Amino acid sequence: MKNLKVGDRVRIVEREQTAADEKEQSYFPHFAGLTGVISKLYPPDEACVEIDRDSLPESNAARHEDIQKQLRTRWLDGLSSDARGKLSEKELSFTLNYSVMVGVKDLEPAGTPAAKKADPEKRLSQSDLDRTEEEFLRQKAEGT
Repeated sequence: MKNLKVGDRVRIVEREQTAADEKEQSYFPHFAGLTGVISKLYPPDEACVEIDRDSLPESNAARHEDIQKQLRTRWLDGLSSDARGKLSEKELSFTLNYSVMVGVKDLEPAGTPAAKKADPEKRLSQSDLDRTEEEFLRQKAEGT
């Protein structure tokens, strides 16, 4: 186990997902590169990392923001006007944490929050690849 402790700033490493990772649900490649702070360590080798919003891909950050607004609205609508009036500014503008469980072996120290991660390029489906190949072969046959 690495010498990590609660409060350490970390980055999730980038690596291939193994069959064991899939079975144990311990590593997901789409979390690679995210930075955050360890909020809790679990024996023998897992950590809960509160992710920096700035390191989330734009689509995830937007979705997270939408969910936060919906939950805040639902919560406030469930309160009486008297109860709402007694809430502090901090309570009125609560934020949701974005936390992930990850193996300690998949963490590395990170100095500063990472720049916003771009959305990953979309992979072509097999039918898209087949269609592109057929088009290429057809054009090649017409050209010769």
